[in-house]
Amino acid sequence: MRLDRIVLVRAGALVTYFGLLALVVAGIALLAPPQHVPQALVLLAFGLPLLLPLHGLLHGRPRAHVWCALLALFYFTYGVYHAAAPGPGRTLGWVQAGLATLLFLSCALYARWRHRELEGSDSAPSAADSGSEAPTRDRPGDSE
Repeated sequence: MRLDRIVLVRAGALVTYFGLLALVVAGIALLAPPQHVPQALVLLAFGLPLLLPLHGLLHGRPRAHVWCALLALFYFTYGVYHAAAPGPGRTLGWVQAGLATLLFLSCALYARWRHRELEGSDSAPSAADSGSEAPTRDRPGDSE
């Protein structure tokens, strides 16, 4: 069961990541090109940060998912800004905010669950696992 939910949130993270990347590039290049700034500069400023965690996301590294979740907060803020501003980009802003929210949640859940799974598989069997009782230490303040 645990493996299934990890695979599911990782798939969700990848789908929302590529969806957000496509939306950002399409929004800048085709749907709402910038008026006063070179288009290539805006594509670099908004598209390049999304490419930074790509290698780690494709390889399923929890740390890359954490960084991607933090990066999604920026795109959420940018989407809400466009959704609240008057003009034709309101719908794109809401879609971007929604994708960024889903990306944040799926990346955070994947990183948490995968880290727990890796942490659990690295631990060696202890005396408690073998059935024998390990001696307990008295804590300061315990009275007999």
